[in-house]
Amino acid sequence: MFVIIKRLLLSLIVIGGWSLGVAAQDYEAIKALAEQGDASAQNDLGFMYSYGEGVHQDTTEAVKWYRRSAEQGNAEGQYMLGLQYFNGDGVRKDYVRAYLWMSIAAARGDPIAVYKKPQLAKLMTSAQITEAIGLSLKCYEINFKGCE
Repeated sequence: MFVIIKRLLLSLIVIGGWSLGVAAQDYEAIKALAEQGDASAQNDLGFMYSYGEGVHQDTTEAVKWYRRSAEQGNAEGQYMLGLQYFNGDGVRKDYVRAYLWMSIAAARGDPIAVYKKPQLAKLMTSAQITEAIGLSLKCYEINFKGCE
C-alpha cells in the first residue's frame, strides 16, 4: 500500500510542477546504493532521472537504472521500465515491450501494473499481446536478465 501512496504522491508532485527538493547529497547517497546493486535505489535513481529530481532530466539514463532494477526482479522497476516503453521515454515507443514488463510487474504484485495492464492491452492487437506474453515467459526463464 505504501508503494501506491508513494507513487501517487510523487506523480502528483511532478505533474503539478512542484519539486521534491531532492538535495545533492540525497542523489549521491541513492546513486552509491544503486551502484552497489540495491534494486530499490536503482529504481529510485531511475525516477530521479525521469523527472529531473536532484539531477538533470535524462530519460535514457532513467531507462538504464530502471532496467537494472527490473533485471533484479524489482516489481516497481519492472513497471517503470514498462512505462518508459509505453511512453517512448528514453527508448523507442514499443507496446510489446511495455506489456512484457507490465505483465511481469503485475504478476510480481505491483498494484499499478495490475491496473494499467488491461488498459495497455486495449491499445494492442492480439498478435502483439501474444508476442509480449511469449517474451515475458522467456524473461522468467532467464531470471529477468537480458529480456529484450
